[in-house]
Amino acid sequence: MTMIKTAAFTFVLAGLLITAAAMALLKPDGSGSTPPQAASPTTAPTTAPSVAVVHGPATTPRGTVIAAYEAALAGDEEGFLRCFENPTATQQATLRMVVHGFAATNDLATAVRDQFGPDAAQQFFRMTPLVVKRADLDDAAERIDGATAEVDLHGIGPGTVPVTKGGNVWLISGKVLDTLNTPMVAAFDHQTAAIHKIADDTRAGKYDTLQNVQNALGALMAALQQQH
Repeated sequence: MTMIKTAAFTFVLAGLLITAAAMALLKPDGSGSTPPQAASPTTAPTTAPSVAVVHGPATTPRGTVIAAYEAALAGDEEGFLRCFENPTATQQATLRMVVHGFAATNDLATAVRDQFGPDAAQQFFRMTPLVVKRADLDDAAERIDGATAEVDLHGIGPGTVPVTKGGNVWLISGKVLDTLNTPMVAAFDHQTAAIHKIADDTRAGKYDTLQNVQNALGALMAALQQQH
């Protein structure tokens, strides 16, 4: 439980975003991941052109919160920053570290899912109180008052995200960072390479059971907590 609580606290981001595990393990409707269907042997495979996803602020407050979440999950630092209202250089550095943490967590969640299946992966992350479905973001309430708004995340983190109008889009206020433990985020940032390594080892079959993956991550988180 120590490991899970530490990981959850690290990714609070003042309640703006949710731990990456949820989207890695669940489809948008909240159900388990569905294995891809094999191509028909009578149909020649086709390769679609690669299209880069551009993350950025949306025309609704809730849309911007979702866009920021998706950017962090994808490891898109610039897209993540674009969702915020004029972040200072210090805030930008912190936000980039948050993205590193989300990307690493998403990498591990995906590796666990691919190696042990969606049910085992959901079990692995279920104890984290921040794991929610994408539907929870979609259902977040918007309270708009002129050029300012709040996105109510229904009890996640501080519960609300302050957002302001900037031209035709909405931007997340830097006030959301006030409750973020920056030293903890910085410490976790130093561990992201190790988390990616656990993900790589999981894919390579180094861990024959889910418990062994938990033990590896638990040792990493215990070392982090000792520092703080």
